[in-house]
Amino acid sequence: MAISARRLTSEQYGDMMEKLNEARQMMVDRELYVSQIFDVIESDMTLLGATGVEDQLQDGVAETLEALRAAGIKVRTALAKVNPESVSELPRLDRFGS
Repeated sequence: MAISARRLTSEQYGDMMEKLNEARQMMVDRELYVSQIFDVIESDMTLLGATGVEDQLQDGVAETLEALRAAGIKVRTALAKVNPESVSELPRLDRFGS
């Protein structure tokens, strides 16, 4: 899950909410219109953080963590319980000094 924010003026907020409410009332292609409004709402945001819970390291996790680090984003991991499948990956992924 990504956590992000964007500052809006009262006018911008009101305009977006009005368009969203109109899209939610559409009788035809409602999902398309709502999706288009959310594309606008969710643009130009600042990433504040990300979180996730998983028992195993999924495909692409290592590459994603490296890309975040390369972008200057600090990455920290916290483990409550370690699965044997994940143990070999931890030294490579969990660099608290990065």
